[in-house]
Amino acid sequence: MRLMGCEMKTITVNLKENSYPILVGDGILPELPGQLKKLKLGPDIVVVTNAPIDRLHGAALKRVLRGEGSRLRCLKSRILSVRSP
Repeated sequence: MRLMGCEMKTITVNLKENSYPILVGDGILPELPGQLKKLKLGPDIVVVTNAPIDRLHGAALKRVLRGEGSRLRCLKSRILSVRSP
């Protein structure tokens, strides 16, 4: 999928009735509010991240989501990476 000239990939986490998409791409942050509205989830958002990612993108993420009236809570994990076997 392309959004505003940026390539976006969707990874689906298959959990039967609790499945959800993960959107990955460079420069797609401005599109996040529109993508969330499509899901019709309501204004409460929890972001799970780690300290390095929060330092790089946290302020911009908060600015974009709070500008749309979302109530945002960020949870920082100590896990820095996950390796596949």
